[in-house]
Amino acid sequence: MSDVQNGYIFVTEPNNGVAQLIDQDYEPFYSYNQHMYSMYNSNVFPNKSVLVEVNTSGGAEFMRLHDFNGNPIWQINQTNYYLLDKLDSGEIQGPNLLNIQLPEPYSFGNLGIFDERHHDAYPLLNGNILIHGYHFIPANDRQLLGYQGQNNDVDYSYVMEIEPVGVNQCIDDNSCNFNVVWEWYMVDHVIQDNMPHLSWNYVDDINQHINKLDVNMYSESTQGESHINTIHYDVERNEVIISSRGYDEFYVISKDTNEITFRCCNPEQYGGEQYEWGYTMRQHGVNVIPPNYPSGGDILIYNNISHNALGEISEMYYEYYGASYISIW
Repeated sequence: MSDVQNGYIFVTEPNNGVAQLIDQDYEPFYSYNQHMYSMYNSNVFPNKSVLVEVNTSGGAEFMRLHDFNGNPIWQINQTNYYLLDKLDSGEIQGPNLLNIQLPEPYSFGNLGIFDERHHDAYPLLNGNILIHGYHFIPANDRQLLGYQGQNNDVDYSYVMEIEPVGVNQCIDDNSCNFNVVWEWYMVDHVIQDNMPHLSWNYVDDINQHINKLDVNMYSESTQGESHINTIHYDVERNEVIISSRGYDEFYVISKDTNEITFRCCNPEQYGGEQYEWGYTMRQHGVNVIPPNYPSGGDILIYNNISHNALGEISEMYYEYYGASYISIW
């Protein structure tokens, strides 16, 4: 189940390539007439065009837009060359760490390979799309960030707002393109408090900087350390929300400041006290309720493993690093 549009529910069946709008009695209202094989989430734009992540039988992955009749009108391949080319050409900035002037003998390597987007993308009212994915930091460079674990590479997540170029004009992912209008990199927000000589991200006490991420915090994910699985947008606050299955948390990011303004719900990652109601683990589906709906602005979470070892849906009201209130369905 992917999205709600004016009282209808947009539903996709990944294995069958079926995409439908159904009413609240689960009766079909409209069926898109093209197969839309999607392993991940799909969403409907206000103009009823559909954004899907497509998986072909041969294993290729695309991000594709379909019109209301199901016809493809824009797509890009989920490979890394787009973003690497844009980094080389200066169209995107890349992480700030690329600009750090390190004393000898230190030297950060390049950005590493951009990996495919994963799980989710979110259509904005202006026609742009929020995407997320990974880029890789080599093991040696990871140690320059203060990491003290095993000598392994790491994948850190990025978030971008992209503007599709050539909608209704381009034919395939070789002729379609996009502009990057906003970018955010998780690696720019990692800190550490054990190596003062690594001054670029050293702080006295990790626990006093809960809007930053401990470079040594644990991950239980074996498929991408941060393993972001949901991206959503709060139109009232101009904030992006991403859910990290690996870190058992979700993060609220201000598009105005590029800073993390709120995180929840695994306080052990920053030395906080556990919530009375429990914690999140491997959560998915962190979504903001639209402002014109009941409880608008609250966050809905599907918690894969709650304090009672069962999956549950939670609704959260939050203030910036103030109290958070959870009501369990």
